[in-house]
Amino acid sequence: MDTGGIEPRIDDGLLAHMREQAQLAIDSADCIVMVTELSAGVTPQDQDVAGMLMRSGKPVVLAASTHDGEEVLIAEAVRKAGGFPLIVPRHAERRHTVVRELEARGWQCVLRTDGELPETLKDNVCYIADTTGELRDWTALADVAVIGKSFLADGGQNPAEAVACGVPVLTGPHMENFDALVQLLEGVDGITRCDEERLADVLKEMLDNPLLAHAQSSRAQVALKAHFGATARTIRMICIMLKIPV
Repeated sequence: MDTGGIEPRIDDGLLAHMREQAQLAIDSADCIVMVTELSAGVTPQDQDVAGMLMRSGKPVVLAASTHDGEEVLIAEAVRKAGGFPLIVPRHAERRHTVVRELEARGWQCVLRTDGELPETLKDNVCYIADTTGELRDWTALADVAVIGKSFLADGGQNPAEAVACGVPVLTGPHMENFDALVQLLEGVDGITRCDEERLADVLKEMLDNPLLAHAQSSRAQVALKAHFGATARTIRMICIMLKIPV
């Protein structure tokens, strides 16, 4: 998306008019996608943008740590499911490739690194968080987190952060690098998995049934809590083995 230099906290002049136009577009949009870059931390302006989007009434779907091709796949599924896509690519340096691929499918992209709000939020707007170090903050904004590298690549990414934030998690079939954690979560019905063909339908079901989705996340949190403090316990065991006072 082309940006218009909107300042959320300025109430006069052209910028105020641009913000009003953006709000009108949010109110009428069928789908909002937010993709961000994660290097400078979440700024007050980012919080204003997030609030603006969340007040739109559209559920926010985080596409977390996506790899090549998954941005388009997930954004399209989110559009069909009636949500707003917030995309956080695993590698921020792919930002231009991600924008090019999304624009080829009719999306208008707003980059976190532009530091501006879009002039309008028409249908098919996508927000891309193209920074590093901010994933936890963006996860906290999401209604559902879709884990990258699990649909069009092998291995998956760690879903623990989303679980810890209390966000329902949806992954693809390829979570080999986190098999033990996924098995733990599946054992308590604390995670949802599907292939790319069913992604839009499964995502829509989760967004249409938020109570069920959050019950899933609650079960996941309980299962994960049993492993809290693992680092401290490991250090203690090492110290005991090396006869270091603890």
